[in-house]
Amino acid sequence: MTTVQTNLHSREWTAPENLRVRGTVVVLGGRGETADVYNRFGTRISADSYTVVAFADAFGSEAEVASEIGARIAGDELTAPVIIVGSDVGAVAAVDVAGQLGADVAAVILAGYPTAGASTVTDDWESELLERTTCPVHRGVLDADAGVSHGSFAEALEADRIARDLSTLTVPVLAIHGGADSLSPLDGALPTYESNPDAQVWVIDGAKHDVLNDSTHRTTAAVIVQYLETLRAGVDQPLARRIK
Repeated sequence: MTTVQTNLHSREWTAPENLRVRGTVVVLGGRGETADVYNRFGTRISADSYTVVAFADAFGSEAEVASEIGARIAGDELTAPVIIVGSDVGAVAAVDVAGQLGADVAAVILAGYPTAGASTVTDDWESELLERTTCPVHRGVLDADAGVSHGSFAEALEADRIARDLSTLTVPVLAIHGGADSLSPLDGALPTYESNPDAQVWVIDGAKHDVLNDSTHRTTAAVIVQYLETLRAGVDQPLARRIK
């Protein structure tokens, strides 16, 4: 059974009892999101024996997030390997946090990486929900969470919260992007992903911007778990392959 621990700006899902923890996945949330938004993701990934720690968008600056994660690593609170997962602007933060933590981070996973000028929703909260996800359950989570900021996608992002060059990252990179993402269209995100020649890029067909929580969340989670297992095995290709 997964155990959940919560405080104001973060939430933690632990692996089932009596199973060895295989690593730690740290999630940095997107615009206006609370850590609770990632309950389904955290529950699913932790079921595969990875501890999941999610931080709200409002937790603090990249330096504060890196300091918090670094302190937990130093205190042996987070089982290695530690992988940073970022969604939306959390993906931009993940790049900075990984750079600050250096060798303490084993990989970075980027979901729905934002691009300049592509994030404007001009109507209302209902329009934003429709652009973010096709999943009625996830829409309900976003709508019911009083801590979620409505209208977070109402304006184009500031320069410090958009895509950055990934070429300086020295850890493996997995990029996951929704094929139907209109808030950060794939064509605009690809040049950033491709700035790191070793990055793996997966497109989830039909998925919208909230690719970690969209209707195809099981497919996304399967890609991530497979990636985590290849990291643990020290290989750069999936451990399973179809031959017929």
